[in-house]
Amino acid sequence: MSNSTTSDEGAASLDTSNSVMSLTSVEFVSDVDAFMAEPENDNNAQNVLRRLEETYSKLKMSEANNVNTKRRLNTQLAEFDNSLKMLAELKRRRDEGAAMTTQFRLADHVFAQATIPPADKIGLWLGASVMLEYSLEEGEALLKAKNQKAEKSLEMTNVLIDSLRESITTLEVNMARIFNWDVKRRQLEKEKAGIAGGNTKMVGVA
Repeated sequence: MSNSTTSDEGAASLDTSNSVMSLTSVEFVSDVDAFMAEPENDNNAQNVLRRLEETYSKLKMSEANNVNTKRRLNTQLAEFDNSLKMLAELKRRRDEGAAMTTQFRLADHVFAQATIPPADKIGLWLGASVMLEYSLEEGEALLKAKNQKAEKSLEMTNVLIDSLRESITTLEVNMARIFNWDVKRRQLEKEKAGIAGGNTKMVGVA
């Protein structure tokens, strides 16, 4: 039996460690006064904003990681698609007993032409410089399973990215509202201090 090797089946591991269910949602602060009066906040805007900024940094980092995961998954899916198309062509030519003429790369921008006889086996890269030989049917089943797993991971990653971006937007709004609350509070304190100082002066003169 003759052997043949396809292009890479996509060796990068899928990132499914993140779970949408474990994502800490960010609630919109509708009543800033009540929120800041909570014991853990103690009307201290600086501490609250510092805490929210830490959460913001973590969310942005998670978003970046998942965007990279999405990019890697899209690359894998394209590789799976190309490999499955090659497998279908190899199966067709095997059944017809027809050879295949193709080109393979020797170096950058250097290709050579080769004739591949009908093949009933295929070599798939599994990562870590490991290649295993499969029948065309076994290889197709493996690639389809990997493809389905990547599609599911991509779907989960898209949902997670959307959730993260929603949380980031809500957090940005909360931080702006708390900052504005603190500005107004400081202005009121200055106004009260000015009124009190003016009253004291007038009493002293009298």
